[in-house]
Amino acid sequence: VPFDPSRKPGDYLKFPCKTKDEQSLPKIVFKKYEKLCRDSSKKYHFVLGDYVFEMPVDDSKNPGAQWICFHCLGKGDMTWKVYNMLVDPDVPVVGCASELTPEHVAWAESMSVEFFNKCSLTATKCYRLVHDDGTEGADGGILSFLCCWKGAR
Repeated sequence: VPFDPSRKPGDYLKFPCKTKDEQSLPKIVFKKYEKLCRDSSKKYHFVLGDYVFEMPVDDSKNPGAQWICFHCLGKGDMTWKVYNMLVDPDVPVVGCASELTPEHVAWAESMSVEFFNKCSLTATKCYRLVHDDGTEGADGGILSFLCCWKGAR
């Protein structure tokens, strides 16, 4: 998929979902996500927004796979990292990870799909990240701040 810097929100790309819709994905807490990352050598897992994605890794020397492994594997929402690496004048400017909106997450997912395609990689949305008590929205607040802001620039 060629990079299209003028891609608008209605045209954003999305990774495929493991289930028929996002709401029917199994839920996972962050500690189980971290364990999943430690226990899996043939698949890398990463977070975008409230979702955990699974990326099969056939070649760990693939530059895209290496970037995911180093920057995202077992860490929190990577939206802030993507936002700090790419510039799109249509994406609202924010000063910190806690200001990211669902629009930023959708844009970051679209940019990630394009990047993965360029690297001959794929990923699938496979879990919905939740708080330890099962409530939704595990990517927001302190989790995003701790996992993505530190050292992102």
